[in-house]
Amino acid sequence: MKLSTISLSISALLFSINSYSQTLEESLAQTLNNNPEIKAAFSDFKIKDEEIGIRTGHYLPSINVNGKMGYTDDNENNYDYNPAEVSVTLDQLIWDGNITYNDIQRSKQEAEAERFNLASRVNDISLKVSQAYLNVIYANESLQLAQQNLKSIKEIYNNIHKRVTAGISSNTDETQADSRLARAQANVLAAQADLQDKSSQFYTLVGQMPSDLVTPEVDQSLLPSSLDKMIKQAKENNPTIMMAQHDIEASKYKHKITKGNFLPELSVHAGQTWGTDVSAPGNDVDEASVMLQLKYNIYNGGSDAAKARQAAYDMMKSKDIYANAIRQLETGSKLSWTAYNLNANQKGLLEDHVIAAEKTLSAYKKQWQIGQRTLLDVLNTENEVYQAKLEYSQAKHREIEAKYRILNATGELLKATRVNVDPAWNKSVL
Repeated sequence: MKLSTISLSISALLFSINSYSQTLEESLAQTLNNNPEIKAAFSDFKIKDEEIGIRTGHYLPSINVNGKMGYTDDNENNYDYNPAEVSVTLDQLIWDGNITYNDIQRSKQEAEAERFNLASRVNDISLKVSQAYLNVIYANESLQLAQQNLKSIKEIYNNIHKRVTAGISSNTDETQADSRLARAQANVLAAQADLQDKSSQFYTLVGQMPSDLVTPEVDQSLLPSSLDKMIKQAKENNPTIMMAQHDIEASKYKHKITKGNFLPELSVHAGQTWGTDVSAPGNDVDEASVMLQLKYNIYNGGSDAAKARQAAYDMMKSKDIYANAIRQLETGSKLSWTAYNLNANQKGLLEDHVIAAEKTLSAYKKQWQIGQRTLLDVLNTENEVYQAKLEYSQAKHREIEAKYRILNATGELLKATRVNVDPAWNKSVL
């Protein structure tokens, strides 16, 4: 009953919805399709993805064809000839201390980390768009409330002015009313400036100005039921955490690569050569060879050992980054959860405040008509109703924003807004 009362009292003050309304889902889709930061992150992911193919190619044979021909004039033996030679060589790696295998796995983990980095960018930008979207709605509502308040204050001011002119009220009443009117006019100007500012921020993110925005409905089924469940879900699904985990795995394989430098490399070399007049007229060549090659570095100036130590520190760094990400996630989750509950509770109390203020205003107007209240009493109550509605609107939108912050932390924001993304963004490379 309370909610319906509030809706009826405020609905006339909210901006109207035309035949076309710009939804949050449309704004997000527009942003994700055109945002240059997201496009750059996707390119970073594809760069790492293609590196997997580069590393995998080391497992396959390398085949080369070489050919040469020319003219030779042998003045000493008094003859000339045209030597020609063609050779085909094949080199195949058999074992290199698992360097290639570990390098491929490192590349896969780095590519997967970049994929989650892309998801993290998408997740965070989607939250910014959601916040900007809600900010425009709140700024628009604030302007409508300020304009309605100004209209009411003007009506009361005109009545007071008439009473002062008629000698019924004192000049002090008009001075006080004039002060309230100036404040109401200033509130409208401030609300207009704030709406322009919030609209510009929206344009920067989305690429178009806001038009007839609709207050979004958050899918409650995707919200965790407790802070503990929120943190648990965030640790499992948050893309920043997933990126940090794959960075750790990549650093482990990088460390394993350095160990391969202390092991021998085994490969096969095969070749076939055909030639005519090689080195001398009539000296034709038709040779084939197959060789098993072993390469084992005995000493490399200590650089291999230094690389191993460097990789170990890199692995420790990755683990520290992950630990810090977990700490930030837990802190952010607690703040979001607290804000969600605080605004949800405040909204109910502020709802009561609006209802009480409106009842008081209605009673004061009736009492003024029978001489029990002054117009200044009515004017002050009008301001109280305005402030109550403004605070209720703010709490309402902050509660929605807190919900989106929770969904951002748990990695469910895009799912909640039902925005489809490029399938390549969600396809694992592992």
